[in-house]
Amino acid sequence: MSRGRAALASATLLAVAACVPTNWDTAPLAGAHPALAGLEAHRLGDTTPYVIAARGELVLFLCRWSADRPVPVSLPADVTDEERDAVQSALRAWQQVLPLEFEPGELDGYGIEIRFVDFEEGGGPIGAGDTVADCDVSMAPGAALPAELVFASIHLRRAALDFRGNEIPHDEGELYGSALHELGHALGYQGHAHAGATVMVRSIDSVRRAGRRLARGESFGDETLRALYAVPSGTVVWRGAVPERRTADLDRIFDSAGHLGLAGPRARVGDVAARISWRSAGGAVVSFLVPDPEELLHDPETFGVLPSSATMRLLRGAPLEEPEPDESGPD
Repeated sequence: MSRGRAALASATLLAVAACVPTNWDTAPLAGAHPALAGLEAHRLGDTTPYVIAARGELVLFLCRWSADRPVPVSLPADVTDEERDAVQSALRAWQQVLPLEFEPGELDGYGIEIRFVDFEEGGGPIGAGDTVADCDVSMAPGAALPAELVFASIHLRRAALDFRGNEIPHDEGELYGSALHELGHALGYQGHAHAGATVMVRSIDSVRRAGRRLARGESFGDETLRALYAVPSGTVVWRGAVPERRTADLDRIFDSAGHLGLAGPRARVGDVAARISWRSAGGAVVSFLVPDPEELLHDPETFGVLPSSATMRLLRGAPLEEPEPDESGPD
């Protein structure tokens, strides 16, 4: 292809990419944060924000790890050499892109745990992997909330199933690509990019190609995660009023958390629901699901909360039971 035709093709691709809709407009953030304005190919606007609400106010916000201290990462005792290599390569790749440092070690309530799941164990991810990432957050005025990721859990499948139900071990591209992609979720990018040169797209083929490049030792770059880390953790995407009756049950827990010995709130967001929760020292979890968090970006009036069964009992006056299993919420 000639240089002129190549330039035209590149311009066309950029124009098409620019026409792909995002969930929300990042332009106001770029105006306030020059580091974000300098990233032209990011898809930060495709991420699904975290959710917190109280006193008739709903806030959608971003959350990431603090760069002030290393992030511990734990691997399971049964990790294979190949799995360890894939995870370590993915960690090194992200560490080169982001202002973070990872360190191996046991978690003490803070850090990222990684597990590899066999099909016979059951209850694992539907696809190649899934991730939850919990954000400590407080309601506050201003352009950013006090918020920080404190814990993430990644489950990676060791194999896929063919049409006969037989297990097929993941190849190198799938293993390395899944590690990269799920770590991206653990680092704070929730949902999936609709398009663009990012490993956070939903396309399995794109993630597999990124994994193959990583396995070959090629350089890795991702402006989408760099964009997330170019703004403060807790950056507010949207803030507005909702009917106070929509937050009434949440407000009761906010008011009684200290008396009940509950730490929180923590926020979590997945593809189909968000979660707001508190936890006691004994492991009891008081949680609310927020259905369809992505829709809140377009219609905040859809906001509502669904208390877990344990939370419903508490709201009805029953004592907090210890320990209460964590009703998993969005995965």
